Amino acid sequence: MEDLGFLLDNTVAVPLRQVIGGNIARLRGITQEELSAKLGITQGLLSRIECGYKNLTTDTIERFAMAMGVAPAALLEGWKAPDEESQV
Repeated sequence: MEDLGFLLDNTVAVPLRQVIGGNIARLRGITQEELSAKLGITQGLLSRIECGYKNLTTDTIERFAMAMGVAPAALLEGWKAPDEESQV
């Protein structure tokens, strides 16, 4: 897995897809194999989602939340908008 430590710098915003992926991994409460079977996706795709490599639609976020038994908002927890000054 690539080192994302540089993203903790307050001047660089963490992409929302990485926040959502991290929250899926943290909150899923079952194995990747079990969750991917519930969702009808491959375990490899789930892994790429958890690593933040895939963008998810709002419908997909809702499907994940329902399969995991959490509110969709829980998958967005921890995201911070970038500072206007840091955008170039």
